[in-house]
Amino acid sequence: MTTARIIVGVDGSTGARTALEWAVDECRLRSCTLLVVYARQAHPDAAGPVGLGYDEVAERLLTRHAAAASARQPGVAVTTLLSGGPPASTLIDLSADAELVVVGTRGNSAFTSTMLGSISTRTAAHAHCAVAVVPQRLATRTDENERPVVVGVFAGHAGRLGFEFARDEARVRGARLRSVSAEPDAEPAENLLRAAEAAQLLVLGCLHSEDRWSSRLGAVPTAILHRATCPVIVVSELPQMSMTANEWRTP
Repeated sequence: MTTARIIVGVDGSTGARTALEWAVDECRLRSCTLLVVYARQAHPDAAGPVGLGYDEVAERLLTRHAAAASARQPGVAVTTLLSGGPPASTLIDLSADAELVVVGTRGNSAFTSTMLGSISTRTAAHAHCAVAVVPQRLATRTDENERPVVVGVFAGHAGRLGFEFARDEARVRGARLRSVSAEPDAEPAENLLRAAEAAQLLVLGCLHSEDRWSSRLGAVPTAILHRATCPVIVVSELPQMSMTANEWRTP
């Protein structure tokens, strides 16, 4: 039986390190393996220290991230991948064989900050599995397990997918499920952001964009991804669940 895996995209920034830590914790919760991915095309003109090629610098970064993940959760199997392709396209392609893709919201400079935001939203819009977007400043809370899973509720297929995913997330975490209206006349972004302040996780159901190069998720999801204080999982279609993945969703 193939073990389900979680993929996390990194770039050496503080935000990526936060996403890595959250991802490896999820691996422990879900009995998944972790694949740490660095796409070197994100920094095509970057220069490494004297005497080191850029690939070697990237490999060292991946090694450090893998070591940090293993130190945080020793029971989780961690592997790495250095990709030469565009970051979002790499993560989207890899998501076809993943339980979850995890990305951060900010990069390590003004330029990469904007770029990583685009990577996050484009990955969430097109991935073949659920995508978790983790805020750069994720507070450590002693009452984390007591906080609810919040889901935006609205009519339609995407809304149903989001609710079903959130219900399973609440069950596996032993958390309460709180539903918040995401209908257009209910100020959905502000209502969901307020609810997210007291949540351990926010789940949104969204429709896939037909344009593979588009990073558009819609006004509400985009606003939430950039402003939420807790991790946000975007579900654009039912995840391709394996037997193993179904098992960890069983209470």
